[in-house]
Amino acid sequence: MRVISGKYGGRSIKGKMPAGVRPTTDKSRESLFSTLDNYIYFENKRVLDCYAGSGLVGIEFLSRGAKNCTFVEKNYQPITVIKQFASDINLEKESYNIVKSDVLAFLKKCDTIYNIIFSDAPYHLQTANQIIIIVEDRKLLEHEGFLILETEDKEEIIYSSNFTLVKQKSFGISKLTILEFSNQ
Repeated sequence: MRVISGKYGGRSIKGKMPAGVRPTTDKSRESLFSTLDNYIYFENKRVLDCYAGSGLVGIEFLSRGAKNCTFVEKNYQPITVIKQFASDINLEKESYNIVKSDVLAFLKKCDTIYNIIFSDAPYHLQTANQIIIIVEDRKLLEHEGFLILETEDKEEIIYSSNFTLVKQKSFGISKLTILEFSNQ
């Protein structure tokens, strides 16, 4: 595995995956960021990576210029992987923080405003619509910030008029939904 592009692009990640941690493949991350590059400027953005898992998606945001990434993950094993990957590529310590928490519990207490929130929850949880509601109610995105949801293709995404659908793309059993928030 490697970082695809940006400041850390091409750097290999040497850590070993513990059982149950399934990182986003290089090909999937490349496809994801190819799509996002058409809509989002990453430089100096504050990113929240929900259900961070291995942390590879958040690391990719940092590599492409994001100022900070908060990784939210409730399980200990993936957190050790994020720490190992950050060490493997010499990620600047001030550019990230790791929160051990259930994502929905974290969002309900969060008071930080982000530019980009990314969520790739395990498909069986079907939390996308709950995340949309919490992000909107708590105003966790800046005006014109982006909520990016990777879900199972058949999961219906419901959002209010405070969000604009930027792009929705299905690939295999997955669906990528990019929403822009209007904090009026």
